[in-house]
Order: sequence, then structure tokens, then C-alpha cells
Amino acid sequence: MHRLAIIIANLFLSISRLIDDIYRGRSSIFPADCTQRERQIIRDYISQPKVKKQTWERVNKMFRDKRPLRQSMHLLRGLFVHRILLMTLKKRWNVQYGLHPTRDPIAVPYHAKGTVSLNVLL
Repeated sequence: MHRLAIIIANLFLSISRLIDDIYRGRSSIFPADCTQRERQIIRDYISQPKVKKQTWERVNKMFRDKRPLRQSMHLLRGLFVHRILLMTLKKRWNVQYGLHPTRDPIAVPYHAKGTVSLNVLL
């Protein structure tokens, strides 16, 4: 359990670093000509769960004529604030299923090739 807590803490730290890189202009997601104040507004919008109404209005005004940038803002907010990125990084995608040799032919979860999950043996 302790190892899982460390992994999750590292993921949160990585997400914070991503947000900081976007804020400092180290990515090509947003135009390089954004002012310091505009970048701060972007940072608040993509990192804070509750955004002030004036921040939301400012974001919409900044990217009113730039639909792809506005969509990028909403996408980043979903990935960071709503923890979609964190959820996908924690998920086990490569779970393989196979047949247990001594049981009825039903799908049985395996941890690795040829290693049956302990839950199946119960």
C-alpha cells in the first residue's frame, strides 16, 4: 500500500510540473505572445477545481476567435482538474485472460503470461 501512495504522489507531482511547464511557455499548446497575466489565468483555469466567474469570462474572451485554443484549454482542464490523466495512468490496461486447466472453460484473469490471479483460486 505504501508503494501505491508513492506512485500516486509522483503522478500528482508530474501533473503539477506539466501545469507549470504550460504556465512558463515551455510547450507549444498556447501562443508564445501570451502576457504574464494571461498565462496566470490559463494556469488557474487548468489547475483549480473551482474557478472564479471573472477567470472563466477572461478565458472565453482571450480565445473567443481561436476555437482550437479554447478547446485545448477545456481539454487540459478535464485532464488535470477532473483527474482524467491520473485515472488513465493508474489503470491496468494489459490484463490478459485465459483458461484455467482444471476448471470449466470460462475466462480467468491472469497477472502475467501463464500466472493465474490468486482471486481465481479461491
